[in-house]
Amino acid sequence: MERSKRIVILGAAFVIALLAVTFFAADSFTSTTSADGSGPEMILTIPGGDCTDGSCTVAPGAAFKLAVEIVTTPDEGFILAQSWVDFGSDLVYKPTDSIADEVIWTECVPVTIVGALWTAEGTPTDDISIAVAAQHGCLSGLISPEPSSYVGEFISLSFNCSSENSTTEVKLLPNGDPVALTNGTLFSAPGGVQIVPKVSNLTVICGEGVVGEPTDTPLPTDTPGPTDTPGPVTDTPVPTDTPVPTATPDEVCGDADGNGSVTSIDALQVLWLVAELIDETDGDADVNGDGEVTSVDAALILQIVADLFSC
Repeated sequence: MERSKRIVILGAAFVIALLAVTFFAADSFTSTTSADGSGPEMILTIPGGDCTDGSCTVAPGAAFKLAVEIVTTPDEGFILAQSWVDFGSDLVYKPTDSIADEVIWTECVPVTIVGALWTAEGTPTDDISIAVAAQHGCLSGLISPEPSSYVGEFISLSFNCSSENSTTEVKLLPNGDPVALTNGTLFSAPGGVQIVPKVSNLTVICGEGVVGEPTDTPLPTDTPGPTDTPGPVTDTPVPTDTPVPTATPDEVCGDADGNGSVTSIDALQVLWLVAELIDETDGDADVNGDGEVTSVDAALILQIVADLFSC
């Protein structure tokens, strides 16, 4: 599949959607726990990089690998791992031909891999030039996933530093974050329990040492105040704005999140709705028009994205 469709779930879309949602709905992710300081943890690293105290220095324009590393797993293991990396606009993301190449977790089943790029406004995109975040997720199986106790690199992303000196805080956003929402970093343990791990950010310095030190700004001189103006001042009424009605866009078949385009994120929203992770969708999720939103609609959305089906 070409690079412009990187946010499509890999593999046979129809089969994956049906099998995956069978698992998600059966286990019904209904509970969420937060890890304390000694619990499950994921961090950001630059393997082999010049790093200390949460900061890594890379030469301007140089290539480097940024990894999401699983440090500690839930006690009962995990059957799903998910990450959201906010890398900003200064670093140059260099995508691979397939998001499967970015998943390093050895027990991940390739056909369950999902990935998406996101804009600063928190909307999915297939335009790499405006993407500031990357999301990845994977299951250890389709029908009966086996719990994993894997520790090590989960995701590996390729970047180039900015050509000019810059400092970027790369963020690993947890599930429930105001930007990442339910797409954030997460473990799912057997039994459908969602566990939000402890996460750590990473400062990437393109250049040597601290960059962008401010120069001294001269103190402003005193500006004489206005003199009193004699005579009463009458209040002038301020006209109120008359609201201009906005046009309501037509619903797009399969556009579950209501952003005007159909992507694999819409299929994910349908799966979340079926699994009762969300209460409703903002757009037209009933693709087959049977009056219900089911995994069949998710499968049809994926086929729309892959140009295999039209409403």
